[in-house]
Amino acid sequence: METQQIRFNHLENLYNKTRPHEVLDMQTAADLHDFTTRPFVERIPNF
Repeated sequence: METQQIRFNHLENLYNKTRPHEVLDMQTAADLHDFTTRPFVERIPNF
C-alpha cells in the first residue's frame, strides 16, 4: 500500500504541478488553483 501511495503522489504532482494542460491555456492546475480562506469544519453540525 505504501508503494502505491508513493506512485500516486508522484502522479498527482506531475499532473497538477508539472504538466501543462491545453484546456488551461498551457498552464498547470497548480498555477490556477486558489485555496479558500474559509475555515474547514471538521464535523458538520446536526440539523
